[in-house]
Amino acid sequence: MIHGMNRIVIFSLISLANLLCGSAFADVHLPAIISDNMVLQQGCSLTIWGWADLDERITVEIDGQNHTCITPDDKTWRVVLDPLKPGGPYQMKVTGKNVVEVNNILAGEVRLISLLAGLKVPFNESYTIGMRIEGVPEKSCDIVINDNPPIRLTIQELKESAGEVTADGKISLK
Repeated sequence: MIHGMNRIVIFSLISLANLLCGSAFADVHLPAIISDNMVLQQGCSLTIWGWADLDERITVEIDGQNHTCITPDDKTWRVVLDPLKPGGPYQMKVTGKNVVEVNNILAGEVRLISLLAGLKVPFNESYTIGMRIEGVPEKSCDIVINDNPPIRLTIQELKESAGEVTADGKISLK
């Protein structure tokens, strides 16, 4: 009789663990790049994407827009937002089986700066970007991040590339 009870307890615990783990993975998830304080490019359509359960209904709301999709077989969903006007801050709400809110979003000009290997952009204690433009006085090129709250700066760690760029511009993997 005790062996039968042990089996029932073990089966119950395994069932409970599967239920809890299954529901943890069922939530709507966004990629790390879609997060609080992000800047979206103004004036153009934007794709917002993430992951959810198969056939889950996902709704994305921002600035009066409301876009809905159903998660397909690969469990990745995406919606295309209409162009946003410059400004903010906006709040985006992504709703499925759970709700994810992304706060303090600005719409404006997004610039990606990539440097060649070995080059670095110098920063001082007040986060001044020390880029120089020929013919422009040195001080007017400084952007002091602390004095300009609408300017958002994200710095990614340097990581070794998985490949090399060949002379003809193609990428060969190592």
